[in-house]
Amino acid sequence: LKSTSLLNPSLYPRLTLVLQSLMSIAVGGEALLKATPEYYVDTCGVPFVLPLARLLGCRTACYVHYPVISTNMLRRVRQRKEMYNNRSTGALTSFAKTAYYKVFALLYGCVGSFAQVCVTNSSWTRGHVRDIFWRKFWWQQEPTAPSPSTVFPPCNTEELTEIPLKSGARNLKKPIILSIGQFRPEKDHALQIEAFALALRQAEGSGSNLRAIAHSRLVLVGGCRTEEDARRVEGLRQMARDLGLSDQQCEFHVNVPYSKIKDLLSRAVVGIHTMVDEHFGIGVVEYMASGVIAVANNSGGPAADIIAPVHGQATGYLASTAEEYASALVNALCISDREREKMQVAARTSIQRFSEKSFDDGFVGAMDGIF
Repeated sequence: LKSTSLLNPSLYPRLTLVLQSLMSIAVGGEALLKATPEYYVDTCGVPFVLPLARLLGCRTACYVHYPVISTNMLRRVRQRKEMYNNRSTGALTSFAKTAYYKVFALLYGCVGSFAQVCVTNSSWTRGHVRDIFWRKFWWQQEPTAPSPSTVFPPCNTEELTEIPLKSGARNLKKPIILSIGQFRPEKDHALQIEAFALALRQAEGSGSNLRAIAHSRLVLVGGCRTEEDARRVEGLRQMARDLGLSDQQCEFHVNVPYSKIKDLLSRAVVGIHTMVDEHFGIGVVEYMASGVIAVANNSGGPAADIIAPVHGQATGYLASTAEEYASALVNALCISDREREKMQVAARTSIQRFSEKSFDDGFVGAMDGIF
C-alpha cells in the first residue's frame, strides 16, 4: 500500500493518537477500495477503519490485543501519576491532556461499536473495551453492539513443557532469577533490579533458610531495537552497580538466540515480570510452562487470567512494589522442594487454557457471529 508510511508515529510528535488513528482511515480505505472483502476482521488495532468497512458492505469483527486507550490511562492522566508514558505536568497541562484523552476515548468507543463481533485477548482487555466501546447510539433504544468476549492468544509452549520440572540443571543452591522481555521502558527492569537488591539485603546475616537468596543471581534477557534501548541497558547496568550488585550477580544478555533463552528457562528457578497493565503476558505463560516459578505484576492479564489457583493450589506470585517483589522472590526461592513441585505442576496444568487448539476453537466460535 502506498499510504502505509502515514502510520509512522514519528510523523506526529503532537496529538499522536488522534492523527495516527485518522491516517489509518486513509490506509485502510486504500486497501478496502483495492479489494473490498465480504468479511473484515481487524487484528492490528486500527478500529477507525471499521465504520468505513461497514459503509462498504463488509461484515466486521475485531480481535483486540490492547485497547488504544483505557480507563486506567485516563485515571493516571487525571491524577497526574508519573509513568513512562505520562510525564509529570502542571495542573493546566494535565487538564488539557485529560480533556484530549476523554475526547479520543469517545471517538475510540464510537468506531469500536461498528464491530459486529468483538473479541479480546484477556479479561483485562475485555473490561476496558466493555467500558469504552459504545453498545448503542443515542437514538437507539436497545444495544446493537454485542458484548465483547475473550479468546486467549495461542501460546506455543509444547517444547517448553518437555523441560523436566526437577533436574540437576536447576541449581537450587545458586538459583537463577530470570527476566525475559525487550528492554523497553514499560517493562520496568529497574524495579526488578531494585527488588533483587532488597531481597539480597534481607538475606544478609540470615540463617541457612535464606542462603539460596544470598547466592542467587538476576539474569536479564531481552532485545534492543534502537540506540535508545542500548543506552537504557547501560543505565540499568550502572543502576545495578550503584545498588552494590556485581556483574556476576546481575547479568545482561542482549539479542540472544531462542536456543539460549530456552537453555536459561531450563535452568532458572524463578522468573520475574514487572510490566504494569500487561494486556496478556505470554512471557509469564512461558515461565510456567518451563517449570519456572513466576513472580508477576499484580495487574493486567497476569493477575486477571494467568496466575490463577488450580483447585486451591497457587501457580505463582503477584506483586506491585519493590518491597512486595522482594518478599515474593524470598518466598519463591525458600519454599520446600515439595511445595515448589506442587506449584510447578499446577502452573503447567493451568496453561493448557492457552494452547493453539483452544485459540482456534474459541476464535472460530466467536466469528460465527458474522459468518
